[in-house]
Amino acid sequence: MVRLFIFLWLKTITWVFNIYKLNALIFKYFSRLVDGTLQEGLVVNWSGQGLQKLGPTLPCDADTHTLILDKNQIIKLEHLEKCRNLMQLSVANNRLVRMMGVAKLTKLRVLNLPHNSIGYVEGLKDLVHLEWLNLAGNNLKAIEQINYCLSLQHLDLSDNNIAQLGDLSKLTSLKDVRSIL
Repeated sequence: MVRLFIFLWLKTITWVFNIYKLNALIFKYFSRLVDGTLQEGLVVNWSGQGLQKLGPTLPCDADTHTLILDKNQIIKLEHLEKCRNLMQLSVANNRLVRMMGVAKLTKLRVLNLPHNSIGYVEGLKDLVHLEWLNLAGNNLKAIEQINYCLSLQHLDLSDNNIAQLGDLSKLTSLKDVRSIL
């Protein structure tokens, strides 16, 4: 019995690790490819730096198209307004409880926020160019504002507490939805 438990536990760990690696690979692909063309611009990667918050000295300017803040301890998205041309943002595996801060990033095409503590969807109303949204592994119970993202092609809501997905019929570009109800 103990051997079976250990075997299943190791299989689960392997599965979770593979999902994480796949998520990183997908984000890497999308971070350079938008509308079928490679994007030029600055990629800022502050992953695993032990950041607890984003200060006004965040190294993000008009040339930055990708900002990666994975594997930190960030609770709140602040000072992102100076990243006005940002097209890809990844804040995976942090401690985010809210999505506020993304609303002013109107050029975003990829938003990767899995494995945080986000309780509800917000700030998506003006993200009309958003093509890829990953909110897997959060504390979501419902999805609001998602119908404003008419360019959305990929949506991952797996590993949340969503009871009902709701009407996604306005999202005619949507090709891939991952959700376990």
